[in-house]
Amino acid sequence: MKQRDRAQRRIVVACSGSSKSLAAIARLASTFDAEVVTVTLDIGQSRALESVRQAALAAGAVRAHVLDAREEFARDCIVALRQQQAPTARPLIARKLAEMAHIEGATVMPADADDDVESTLWERSPGKRELNEPARLEITFEDGLPVSVNGVPMTLTELIESVATIAKTPAAVVFQAAHEALGAGAARASGATVCLELFQGQHRVLSAHHS
Repeated sequence: MKQRDRAQRRIVVACSGSSKSLAAIARLASTFDAEVVTVTLDIGQSRALESVRQAALAAGAVRAHVLDAREEFARDCIVALRQQQAPTARPLIARKLAEMAHIEGATVMPADADDDVESTLWERSPGKRELNEPARLEITFEDGLPVSVNGVPMTLTELIESVATIAKTPAAVVFQAAHEALGAGAARASGATVCLELFQGQHRVLSAHHS
């Protein structure tokens, strides 16, 4: 019974590092007389997440977890794009909170959603330098997910970063163009390939085919 009582006094909450999410730690601990465990997801933000972990601990969290969820989020972004939906981190945050609550023997507390999609690599263009000449990208898909760029196999996270770096434009823009070029077949394509040329914010589809 003691273990059950202790579990009931422990709650898990998402923490983005915003002042609002940090202030919630002490408030929840006081309101529910509970130990607060925070979960911060690395989904490709530009900010350093170790500072978020330290801030959560300083705000009163008994533990502050930072989880690498970049690959899962990248997959969610591609799937959302394929389904003509706007990518959102909320389902992923909910899944990870549930997983951590199970590990911690705790309950999940709903939190204000700091949906940092626009600050992730999916929407961010590394650097501001303009291209001096057109960039060429050949993206290969398997079962609707990109698997290589210019013939080099990569993980989704590496692939999205590479696309943004080569094109000097957000990966979301490039993949939107690629999916439009493939059409509805992109959702079930096996061995699909799209070749694009990008220059000064514009793109041109050179070829697009799938089996």
